[in-house]
Amino acid sequence: MGRLSSELVRRIRMSGPLTVAEYMRLCLTHPTLGYYTTRSNVLGAAGDFTTAPEVSQMFGEMVAVWCASMWATSIGGPFDLLELGPGRGTLVRDVLRCFELWNRRGAGLLDAVHIRLVEASPVLRLLQKELLYPWIDRIRWYNTLEEVPIDRPIIAVAQEFFDALPVHQFVKTDRGWCERLVDIDEGTRSPCTLRYVLSRGATEAVETYKASLDAIGVDAVEISPEAMSTIGMLCDRIGSDRGKGATLVVDYGKVPENPLSLRGIRAHRQEHSLAHPGDADLSVDVDFATLIRCSKDRGNVRCYGPVSQSSFLRSMGIDTRLDRLIAENQSNPDIVSTLRGSFQRLMNPDEMGSIYKCIALTHPDNPEPQGFSQ
Repeated sequence: MGRLSSELVRRIRMSGPLTVAEYMRLCLTHPTLGYYTTRSNVLGAAGDFTTAPEVSQMFGEMVAVWCASMWATSIGGPFDLLELGPGRGTLVRDVLRCFELWNRRGAGLLDAVHIRLVEASPVLRLLQKELLYPWIDRIRWYNTLEEVPIDRPIIAVAQEFFDALPVHQFVKTDRGWCERLVDIDEGTRSPCTLRYVLSRGATEAVETYKASLDAIGVDAVEISPEAMSTIGMLCDRIGSDRGKGATLVVDYGKVPENPLSLRGIRAHRQEHSLAHPGDADLSVDVDFATLIRCSKDRGNVRCYGPVSQSSFLRSMGIDTRLDRLIAENQSNPDIVSTLRGSFQRLMNPDEMGSIYKCIALTHPDNPEPQGFSQ
């Protein structure tokens, strides 16, 4: 039994089963035993998963195009580039490289940008500081979004951020809505120390969301209070007169046939979500419909999308960028092969192209964002 598993068992014996949200929070962000707070090798081939910015520089370059378009049409002066959950810092690095290039051509983006990174993991912060050292003087780090000041217009990016936010899971039964909980598995043949059980009756979370659950029209659902709170804070920032800007969200899209989507990811393979607490990533499909509804309810932003990742990247010009990179490296067939392979991974409907969705939120006065034509 791992150290975090022992801690979870101890807590359950003392206080009873955990909600799925509590389980996720402890697994990912426990101060001394959490996956993100203690591990530096979570990303890339040697880690557990690979995000789009790690697949190819082209992803970050297309995000840079989007940011530049929003800046040119809506801001034109000093602004904050805010990323939530920057991983190793690869996306910000590729965006800043583009800004540097365009700055030399007179665009002024690099002179205008201030970087704000929301990162709770001290281990990942160290990696980010190393990778982003050339721009270290213009970067500030924050533990939470609440800490980020609204000093100037904001362009925010959340790429594979919402999928790691804790969810409550609910199941409709003959006795009404019950919450899915994490309990100790006393079975000797079980591969896990833990198991899922249903609450005996309505929990606090069931009572809180009962009206929404009754209206939802399904028998099982995940609800993330943190996702709704985060999207609300983003709306309040970019929708304000001082923060007047935009947000880009890129993440897994919810699949109707998989309403309870929580899974573990370890060594680039999916596994049972209870198999390796603290030693595997945990991820859920993002409920974009709820994010959009919460944004519209806020009343201070316009919402666009969702569109597929492939559609968004194509609108930004990724095909042209691939052709140019291939032309620059045509004497090296290995690089060309890598470029083509990474392009396919980003764009292929059977890989990242369709399952990843994008939405944009903008201040009501801003024009329609590139890549989200209605």
